[in-house]
Amino acid sequence: MKMPAFTRQTWRSRANNDWAASLGKLLKRLPVAILLLGMAGEIQAQETITFENLGSGTQDADPALRTATPEKDATSPLIRDLDDGTWWRGRIHGATKRPVDALPWVLAFKGAYAAHLTLRQPQNGWQVHRSRWLAPGPPWSTRLDLVVVLPESLRNGEPFYLHIKDGSHRRIRAEILPLDVYLKGVKDRRDVAIACATALITLALLAAVLVHSTGEKAYAHLSAMACMAAGYILGLTGVLFDLIPFEELALIGIHLQRMFAMWAMAFSHFFIIAFLSLRARRPVAARLLAGLAWSQIAISILGWLEGLHPAFWGATLSNLLIVASTPIVLWEAWVAHRQGLRAGRFVLFAWAPALLLMVVWIFALQDWLPRAAVDLGSLISWALVAQVAILAFGLSEVSSRLRNERDRATREAELDALTGLLNRRALESRLKRLLAASANKSRFLSVIYLDLDHFKRMNDTHGHAGGDQCLLQFVEHLKGRHRPGDLLARIGGEEFVLVLPGLDGPTAAARAEDLRRSLSSETFRVDGKAIALTCSFGVAAFRQGEPLESLMERADKALYRAKAAGRNQVILDHPDPESGFSDASGLV
Repeated sequence: MKMPAFTRQTWRSRANNDWAASLGKLLKRLPVAILLLGMAGEIQAQETITFENLGSGTQDADPALRTATPEKDATSPLIRDLDDGTWWRGRIHGATKRPVDALPWVLAFKGAYAAHLTLRQPQNGWQVHRSRWLAPGPPWSTRLDLVVVLPESLRNGEPFYLHIKDGSHRRIRAEILPLDVYLKGVKDRRDVAIACATALITLALLAAVLVHSTGEKAYAHLSAMACMAAGYILGLTGVLFDLIPFEELALIGIHLQRMFAMWAMAFSHFFIIAFLSLRARRPVAARLLAGLAWSQIAISILGWLEGLHPAFWGATLSNLLIVASTPIVLWEAWVAHRQGLRAGRFVLFAWAPALLLMVVWIFALQDWLPRAAVDLGSLISWALVAQVAILAFGLSEVSSRLRNERDRATREAELDALTGLLNRRALESRLKRLLAASANKSRFLSVIYLDLDHFKRMNDTHGHAGGDQCLLQFVEHLKGRHRPGDLLARIGGEEFVLVLPGLDGPTAAARAEDLRRSLSSETFRVDGKAIALTCSFGVAAFRQGEPLESLMERADKALYRAKAAGRNQVILDHPDPESGFSDASGLV
């Protein structure tokens, strides 16, 4: 077991002085200042704690350890194989006297994610145990740290003994500080965790909306990644388990936390594969990232088979997979960017800071790099927030583009390519809504079918291009004479439909007659030659409760009768005898 932090470092607590409080206010407002000031080094403290490595033996390392453990602690199920670990002798130096009513000081062990700690002062019979999931400590503490309230006897220079059993190979850092300072730090970390998780969940919801609107699987992967990352951050700081009332979940907390981290990385790989179209563009890279993603999922599943106290080979292997995937992700994003894909830029700017910081953090956790002077975990949290901001911007742009493309596709699907009028499908869809409104409000509505007379002769004489010119002029003539709210559609070669809301049958037939006369007197030109056009009209008025198909069929039959009667006529289907219209001879 590696404990380099205890063998090489002396920990100094931060004093609760005025300028530290002012600095805390500044750090709340300026996240960048947190990073810069953290890099400048730690604040000198009034009290110092030192540890001396005694090895693994409990009887021979120090005579004081031969003192009997109180029976109530010796039988505690939280004490497991104390000799299978490392013993340390600690002392606190430079302690100052405090007022009687002052808050106590605490000893916080940071980075002890899977450690089991026992602190003893045999000469006073004092002993406590701490484990992140089984004995997290006082209710005001966070599962991110293992916290011990220091008795006054520990602050007068007398030795105490610390036993550590930990298979995570992570550095554990001890810090001594006043309780109020510790609680303020806990609150700040929880606030950061909740803010980061909220941002990630917002991203997940935005991605889920895109999945629903576009059907793109890539955004489902992104939504899952954001949810898993939010769960990991909340679990890492203990917030998640404070929100869940079931203590049993705390016992499996380390598995959940690891699963959230591994699955978040796996889903991020799946998202990048789809978002950058790697399967089509770069199949080898797609297979590599998919293999790394499935490996993360497999490791997380195997971790559940290890019981409540897992070994950390899985975490180490998962970290190595992250290190291996980082250059692949960044390189493929760069290649996509160089090839002109906007998706490559979004991935590059969103993933690079978080991935690079994560790699440095992994190297520090594995003791492959000297410990950084700043809290890399907080840096990674801020990098995730930046990632969310970039991805949210990117997704909003994607959403806007998709919405415009969908609207354009909808318009193209509803409009006739030549004339720009509604096509048959769009006409029927809108006419159904108009019929429903007319039925509810007992309003009139009429439909006019129009068909250009002898139009085949026009195509035969002037060709289809000439016929198209004629149709466009005919449509412009109709547009200049219809009211706002009327619907005009082309349903066939030279067949058109005019829908007149608010008009009964005779009024609509009179309107059709006006159109017929204006067309008969209009001169159209095709290839510079004057052309005369006539048109036949079939009119049908909506009957309450009548289906759309019946209304359209009656108007079509009226048009057929108009053409059969000699063309260039208006026929009203089943007119009122007093209207002046006939269903056989047109306008009387």
